[in-house]
Amino acid sequence: ADEPATMHLERAKNLPLSVDQTLSPVVTSGSVIGIRCSDGVLLAADTMASFGTFQKWRGIQRLHKVTDSILIAAEGEMADFQEMQTILQRLVAEHEELDDPAEVRPQQALNFMHHVMYARRGKQDPLWLTALIAGWGKPCSRDMCGTYEQTDLYKERPFLGSVDMHGTPLESHVFATGIGNYMALPLLRKATNEQERMNAGYEPDTLTLAEAWPIACEVMRCLATRCSQCSNRIQIGTVSAGGVEISDPFYLEDRWDVEGYHASELGTVHENHPEKEVGDQWVNGDLMPTIYDEPDIHEWMA
Repeated sequence: ADEPATMHLERAKNLPLSVDQTLSPVVTSGSVIGIRCSDGVLLAADTMASFGTFQKWRGIQRLHKVTDSILIAAEGEMADFQEMQTILQRLVAEHEELDDPAEVRPQQALNFMHHVMYARRGKQDPLWLTALIAGWGKPCSRDMCGTYEQTDLYKERPFLGSVDMHGTPLESHVFATGIGNYMALPLLRKATNEQERMNAGYEPDTLTLAEAWPIACEVMRCLATRCSQCSNRIQIGTVSAGGVEISDPFYLEDRWDVEGYHASELGTVHENHPEKEVGDQWVNGDLMPTIYDEPDIHEWMA
């Protein structure tokens, strides 16, 4: 029997050279984050795309406006992200051409991409990315009697969802993709007091867009510092009752004044002293020259 982890590679050997499938990502991007707020949803992403591990393009926009109420961002293969934009634009166009034109709601966009991604995964032709879908609008309802539409639950509200390359749809108040699951998501959960609130039986705190903006900047600064595929040139997009807004790219100030970078068990090192010479280091306030002597081979053999 074929090994599940490698059978796609064996099948790929029998495919013609000119194929449309993404067998492995080539031009990739870093993590994106999302925060659902009381007055809208915020998405943040950097503007860098890498060719393998080479940081080649630094002016790529990874936030895309689908409609006046839907904003998407993705981490992964950039060509597949462009394909996803095309698929959603076709969905919007089809709804506009109906006899009774209907607006695509954010939850509908997530459900649609869930089916698309799952179907393409089954055909061994996945969209190699994880996408965040943010929106503002009324939730989807299967109640055709009209009673649900008359309740407060049917009012317009912020929406934040995620779908990965396997077609798994999720909804939450905060999201981070890729390595951001380990570095950014704990910071976002701490900002909303998720653990304390949920242990007490309550929903996490809901931020406003004004409160979420500096938090998103700090989280993206952390990713730019610790992840090789993230940069400190970012864009932030918001979607609210007023529509979709995407900021111009801006730089985050690098911060390296972390105590752990400048201290060790021997004392403070790597400080900027004008009189410091190459090969020397400061230990407990005293300049200690570093001596590069050849090791004694006889001492090693003894």
